[in-house]
Amino acid sequence: MVFDAAGEIEAIVAALVQKGVAFERYEMEGATYRDGIHYSDGMKMVWFKDPDGNILHINEMPGTNAEAEAR
Repeated sequence: MVFDAAGEIEAIVAALVQKGVAFERYEMEGATYRDGIHYSDGMKMVWFKDPDGNILHINEMPGTNAEAEAR
């Protein structure tokens, strides 16, 4: 399942970390990984498992949070 973070991926990840969620880390060419978030070509992506072991994915497309990116 994929969800769009609508410019709030850092806040979403921080809230999930507070609840004990562990994030998956994948090696991808051209991507970097920091604080649970993969960064690639302006995209921000996270993967984690739900209690049943299903992998969930949240992404944030480039330009979604233009105000924060301008800082």
